Amino acid sequence: MPFLHWPDTMFALLEEDEVVFTCDAFGSHYCGSSIFNDELPDFSADMQFYFDTIMRPFKDKALTAIDKMKNEKIAVICPSHGPVLRSDPWKTVGLYESWCRPEAGDKKIVLFYISPHGNTQKMAASVVRGAAAAGVQVDCRHINELTAAEIRDLMEVGDALIFGIPTINRDVPKPMWDVLAYLSTVRLKTNIAAVFGSYGWSGEACRLAEERLKGLNFKLPVSFVRAPFTPRAEALEQCEALGRAIAEEVLKK
Repeated sequence: MPFLHWPDTMFALLEEDEVVFTCDAFGSHYCGSSIFNDELPDFSADMQFYFDTIMRPFKDKALTAIDKMKNEKIAVICPSHGPVLRSDPWKTVGLYESWCRPEAGDKKIVLFYISPHGNTQKMAASVVRGAAAAGVQVDCRHINELTAAEIRDLMEVGDALIFGIPTINRDVPKPMWDVLAYLSTVRLKTNIAAVFGSYGWSGEACRLAEERLKGLNFKLPVSFVRAPFTPRAEALEQCEALGRAIAEEVLKK
């Protein structure tokens, strides 16, 4: 099962006992009073947390592994971490499959922003209007209202990602740096991105965010838009143009 977390990952099947040893797949960082799942309380939350933090970037490899398993007789799954799954092991396989399958639907841009004074939020609204005018839905979210898991889920379904970032003390605010750090922990369907934001003095955040995105091989069809303090009409028009340009890039695919 190459690249299911590691390049050399292998599953080993003990055919006569219908036991499969799955390395890191289907595991959890959970230690209870027994090694068997049917002798323990529900630990599915620990299993999903393990998936989110370790296996999530390898969803396509997990689906390949599941396809290889489906024609085998398997009664017990023995992962390298966590309890042995001897009761209904295929239930766990089904959970993995549901976590890995991409959602179907229309094209969608996901916009994450943070706005301590409301100025970047005004710019975000203009970006949404521009994208909507070009015919693409935008899921616009203030990051303070989302959990880390929700942010990662949204990242994975976006056909483009846009980040609204004010400058605080010459830098990207830490909550948004955390969001940008999540990009390397998920399986993205896009490499299209854009940045905008407000600032009070020198406005470094947009440039720093663009550098981070370029380092992750994102394509930035338009340069960032930034505006001092409360954005004026001209800046809001530039934000609309940014949203429209990103939407048009999404529609090309």
